[in-house]
Amino acid sequence: MKGKVFWVLFVLVQAGYLLDFERNAGKFLGRKDSSPETVSNARTPNRDLPTIFSDDNTVLPHRASSAGAGSLRTRSQESSIPPRVVVLPETFLSDFDSSDNYNHRRIEEEPDTEDLALTSQDADASPLSNPIYDFERDWFDNCEPDIRHPIHPTCNSVHELDASSDFIDMVLSMEGNWRAVLRIDDQAILKVLHLHREFDDESYQKHEMDNAVMEHLAGSPYIVSSFGFCGQSVITPFARKAGKVVAKDKTLRKIERLKLARNLARGLAELHAMQRIDFDSSVLQNRKNDPSNSTQRMSTPMFFAHHDINIANTISIQEKSIQWNDFNLGIYSKHSRENEAKACDVPIRYSGELWRSPEEIRNSTNGVLATVQPCDVYSLGNILYHILAKHQPWTHLEDPPEPELAHVAQQKVEGKLPNLPEKYIPKYMELKVLWKATKACFRLDPATRPTALQLAEALQTACEWSQDDRIKSKIKDDDIDKLFAIP
Repeated sequence: MKGKVFWVLFVLVQAGYLLDFERNAGKFLGRKDSSPETVSNARTPNRDLPTIFSDDNTVLPHRASSAGAGSLRTRSQESSIPPRVVVLPETFLSDFDSSDNYNHRRIEEEPDTEDLALTSQDADASPLSNPIYDFERDWFDNCEPDIRHPIHPTCNSVHELDASSDFIDMVLSMEGNWRAVLRIDDQAILKVLHLHREFDDESYQKHEMDNAVMEHLAGSPYIVSSFGFCGQSVITPFARKAGKVVAKDKTLRKIERLKLARNLARGLAELHAMQRIDFDSSVLQNRKNDPSNSTQRMSTPMFFAHHDINIANTISIQEKSIQWNDFNLGIYSKHSRENEAKACDVPIRYSGELWRSPEEIRNSTNGVLATVQPCDVYSLGNILYHILAKHQPWTHLEDPPEPELAHVAQQKVEGKLPNLPEKYIPKYMELKVLWKATKACFRLDPATRPTALQLAEALQTACEWSQDDRIKSKIKDDDIDKLFAIP
């Protein structure tokens, strides 16, 4: 019975999404509303959102947010808008939070942002959710994405899911910051918005971004694909394991660990370029036995950054593999509207001392960076360390273990590496390469880090060495160093 009630509510919420989309789209298709409140709250469509197509493949404008950039509605304006909240019986899903969306209404004035580092947790608790601060206003108001990728909602495929199962039996995880994970069958899962989250423009942006990336890179063996998308909900492949479970697997051979690292670098390279890459090209093959040849290097544009690289955002769909997942904090590179040749600085909106880069930690308060792809590479180093040592860095293997986050942040800013105990010091070629790759990612100066594509090239070369005993026996430490030398 509970399962059927859940699915009824789910369909109603998706219907609300479509109605909300149609109403807001009408503002930009010429349909006018004479009410002063509608006029005062109208704004330019958010340009971070991918283009949306209707069923007949015509382009529809994006949904508008309810307030102008940097402006906030007054309480009187808020009270005139009925909350979209489904009131559940007290006995229904009593173990889960019911919607508290409108218990935290936006306040009239923007809070003091001095010395404020906005985190995902802060955003969740903040009555402003994710406000726009002065240091990031230029990014949102005066910059255009370098590329745009359309998304194609497939609500029919989502609504055709079997609703006969009990909701409680379907729940895989309620731990996600934005969405719960429900198991459909042995092949697919459904992510749905938490009941305590607002069904608003902010969550639209995050989940449309997430789906746009999966849809555009569909078929990549290194990136999770989308099977269906509607509103806030998405169908993706069923994960056999979490990525960290694979990284900690003590039965993995050395070459398998090296290939895990190579495939993660390949996936990140495809994400940064927002395109599939032919990793078996002649350029890579020509460099297989000549790591010093830096004249023949593949290069791709940098259009996108994951912006939340950590082991928790990876899953394992197939045995002994890890795929990238969760792209809702992703960032498209932008240029100035006034000068297309001028790249826009990226505001740093989230903190995370354990996995973020020194430059993000240093600039997490009222700071911007010229580019964030090197930040992704630094964070990838945390996962490579995890694959090598079977523990995440900066925690259990430190001396003393479990240091304070402030200490970790200070160590990173000073360019220090996480501790690697003597017993983990690599003695075999494959693991030596993995440690050198990790240290290359952890370079303090972002300009000296390899790109994800360069990492993928170097790790592929090492994989080729490992599979040829004649070559492998001749490899010296200097040869490994050349793999990660600054071009």
